[in-house]
Amino acid sequence: MENQTYNPQDSSSKAGPTIGIIIIIVVLLAGALYFFSQNAEKTTQQSQTPNTILEQGAADIEGLRTQSNSDSLNSIQQDLTDTNLTNLDKETSAINSEIPNLK
Repeated sequence: MENQTYNPQDSSSKAGPTIGIIIIIVVLLAGALYFFSQNAEKTTQQSQTPNTILEQGAADIEGLRTQSNSDSLNSIQQDLTDTNLTNLDKETSAINSEIPNLK
């Protein structure tokens, strides 16, 4: 009688490439979903138009125009007191968050 030995590599040789292809497809699908979700997020953040930005800042610009032309210390102090700087941090944060999206 011939000696027949069992070789475990022979039985799994057909399943290996199939499993590998399935893993590659799953990884590609996960990457595509991630890519498209990032692009969708960027488009929703860029919904402001230049006109809406200008309209938001119009009140602040108008407040700057009402400042005094005098260079006396009292009028400068009054202008500084009247200037509204409460939203300055929010505006600079918004600008800093939009800078990476300018690619």
